[in-house]
Amino acid sequence: MPEIVGLVLRLTMDTVCDTDQKRTASPHDHVAFPHHHVALCQPARPFFILLSLRVIALRGNPLFAVLKRAGDDKRSLERAIRGHGNSAEYTPIMLVLMLIAEQSSASATLLHSCGAMFLVGRLAHGFCFGFLAHSMPLRIGGMVLTLTVLGSMAIAQLLALL
Repeated sequence: MPEIVGLVLRLTMDTVCDTDQKRTASPHDHVAFPHHHVALCQPARPFFILLSLRVIALRGNPLFAVLKRAGDDKRSLERAIRGHGNSAEYTPIMLVLMLIAEQSSASATLLHSCGAMFLVGRLAHGFCFGFLAHSMPLRIGGMVLTLTVLGSMAIAQLLALL
């Protein structure tokens, strides 16, 4: 995953760094990126791995049986897969939006608050789908936080262009 994000970041540097000087992105560029967005992702890594291991356990791997519960069934597997998939789908988009915001000189407060809200939203939603049979408050709350942050970051970037 870091290799893909790095490639996307290198290929989009022309549009991200819209300065007076034009630069061309090449695979050999070594651009120093600020690390605020990376630091906010650190707590999510172990949780993402845990979601992955939960899916593996529910598929029947005895090595991770400790992550299974007595009442787990096919529906539990489907929910765990969706919890893991949702996290994998939204996180790269958020990372790119945060990078663009950071490169556009967005305030550290905006970056940190949006990153923290996104993290809480993804943890709530992932926990709901990965480990619980049903929890509408976690599901709805997680998605509201996630979509609010994604929308805020996108709107902030559009306003920065004006």
